[in-house]
Amino acid sequence: MRQRKVASPQQETATLTLGLSPELRDGLKQLSAVRKALRKGGKPVFIQGMVDDAIVNLDQLLKGGRDVAFIPVPRSSEGRTALRVSATAHRIAQKASEAADVKLADYIRTALSHYLRNYAHEVHKEAKAPAHRARKPAGRKV
Repeated sequence: MRQRKVASPQQETATLTLGLSPELRDGLKQLSAVRKALRKGGKPVFIQGMVDDAIVNLDQLLKGGRDVAFIPVPRSSEGRTALRVSATAHRIAQKASEAADVKLADYIRTALSHYLRNYAHEVHKEAKAPAHRARKPAGRKV
C-alpha cells in the first residue's frame, strides 16, 4: 500500500496593515537577516516570529505594571506595511490594546519599536578598532 505524505498542520495567521517608518521596516529586515546568518537558538529568525515575540513581550511589560508610552501610527496611507502574525498573537494584541485604550496599530508599532530597541545590539555590533583597545603597560625599563 502506498503511503501518502501528511502535511503539517497550518498555523492560522492574521494580517495587520499599518504605517511603519522605513527605519522600523529596515530594522526588522536587518535583524532577520543577521539571525538567519547566525541561526541563534531560541530567537525567531523570520519577521512573523519576531512580530509575534514583540507583541507578547509588550503584553508582559504591561501586565508587569510598566508604564509604556505608545507611538501613534500616522494617518497617511503612504508607507503602509502588511504584517502576518499568528492568530494567538493577534488575539493578545487586540486584548492588550483594548486594555491600554489605544488603537491596535499603535500597539503593534510600539511593540516593534521596543523589540528592535532591545535587540539592536545584534544588528549594530561595532568592530573594535585598535584605538578602542586598552593598551598594555610597557614592560621595559628606562
